Amino acid sequence: MFKTILIPVDFSQKISRFTDLIRKLSPEKVILLNVIDNLELSLYRELFLAMTASHPENAKTSFKNTPIYKKNVKKMEEYKKTLHKKGYKVEGLIEQGVPYKKILSTGKKLHAGLIIIPSYGKRLSLVKDFLSFGGTVNRVVRHTKIPVMVIK
Repeated sequence: MFKTILIPVDFSQKISRFTDLIRKLSPEKVILLNVIDNLELSLYRELFLAMTASHPENAKTSFKNTPIYKKNVKKMEEYKKTLHKKGYKVEGLIEQGVPYKKILSTGKKLHAGLIIIPSYGKRLSLVKDFLSFGGTVNRVVRHTKIPVMVIK
């Protein structure tokens, strides 16, 4: 039905939530996208700068050398491995930026036929019972021409 499905992940959801749905949709390829928010990265850099004030040469850390990125690479590999075992062709991407903008641009660039997105992410997991959708989901749904499936 759909050639390529894009699934934005922030690792607050277990990948098993998606496997039955992916099986039913039987795409040729699944793209997992993790976006490390600029705000989250800025806070990390500020903290890192404060901790390395006596060694400023250590403060020039590229995105791919941050602990956040390295942690997310490990989690992405776990997600990909789970889907590979189920027989799916999977690609994992980790990007830096504004989450909804990266989801939209990645979906467009990779010609996704469908975006499957959880109704809330890690920031709203504590108040999920009071909200229908998180901010990222609302923006993705409003600004894309790609069909979006929001899962609870």
